[in-house]
Amino acid sequence: KLITNDTKKDEFNAKYEYKINENIILDILGFYQETEIADTNDYGKIMGLSQYKIINEMNFTDKKSGFKPKLKINYGEGNNLILGYDYINNKLKRNSSMEMFSPEKYINDLKKETHSVFVLNKNKIDKFEFTQGIRYEYAHYKTGRQYIKYSSSPINEKINRDTTMENMAYELVGNYLYSDTGNVYVKGEKGFTSPTPSQLVNKINGRYINNNLKSETYMTYEAGFKDNIFGSFVSGAIYLTETKDEIFTENLDKMDFKNHNIGKTRRHGLELNAEQYFGKLTIREGYSLVKTEILKDRNKSIEGNEISDVPNQKLNLGLDYELTSKLKLITDTVYSAGYYTNNDNKNGKVNEYIVTNITLNYNYSESLRVYTGINNIFNEKYYNSINEDEFDPAAERSFNAGFKYSF
Repeated sequence: KLITNDTKKDEFNAKYEYKINENIILDILGFYQETEIADTNDYGKIMGLSQYKIINEMNFTDKKSGFKPKLKINYGEGNNLILGYDYINNKLKRNSSMEMFSPEKYINDLKKETHSVFVLNKNKIDKFEFTQGIRYEYAHYKTGRQYIKYSSSPINEKINRDTTMENMAYELVGNYLYSDTGNVYVKGEKGFTSPTPSQLVNKINGRYINNNLKSETYMTYEAGFKDNIFGSFVSGAIYLTETKDEIFTENLDKMDFKNHNIGKTRRHGLELNAEQYFGKLTIREGYSLVKTEILKDRNKSIEGNEISDVPNQKLNLGLDYELTSKLKLITDTVYSAGYYTNNDNKNGKVNEYIVTNITLNYNYSESLRVYTGINNIFNEKYYNSINEDEFDPAAERSFNAGFKYSF
């Protein structure tokens, strides 16, 4: 038997663009996203233990809102400067209860407020383009967790945390336009990923414990090209990324988990993409290859292993066909190789799989697009993740519909 839940997602975006003059453009993006998940499951029945009543109830709400103003200033010939600010407010609430031998309740109230400023400058000299970028982020976390157990020896534990993190990112890109259709580039980027508010805690033996999780930082070197070759638009890139303090979530027994940093990891690989055009039909192909390795960690036994949850190969094939001037049929088929489920590289891999999605787009006007589709049309069976005692199956065949309105 499977664990079931009801999920509701809402997403709203608004964009405003104002041309101050011929050389200065103001662009503002505002957004709001909300995800609600609710479930009630009898784990006794699910695990085949009908003699036991093990009821789990969970209500989860994730809200994210923000705005991103951006000012683009054109100067000289082919030069521009972009000044930007990003504000994101993320609030997560999760209340869950487990009724087994004695009732238990978990209450989570998590917040992350992020402020970022960035500068991106682009200069063009003849056929050469040079881009320089810098970003600063300030993140403020407020997290509250509570565990309550109702029994002859009751437990009521609370942990709170109020902390901040600061990070910097840099980017340098050199691009050479060797023809009207082709270019080659090299890129160096020092970036970061700050933790989500839910990652600042571990759960061990059913108890919440604050951890010392850090932001992960990485250095990427990349070289690539784009061009029209024999009537096909082709692009490709090779890259090397080394990450320090990579954030990793380890799922333990009995719904426990641990968030921690891996000392140092490496990814290197290549990506190839192509498109061909035959009247109303467009064909898209893509291939990616990535090799991963854990270089350093406090747990010496995993050094030299592959990074978990990363398939080393992916293939995709897409077909776009214009049924009418306003109606388009889109199909995407993706192949993913298997991957290890833990950094110990034990207990096998998640199975490889092929998934096909179909979407029908109707562009009613320049502002309104209506769409519907079928995900996983052939009902492929595979897993999002596998733990020692728990399988998280991916969604089977599903249907979707919606619209997008721009104003």
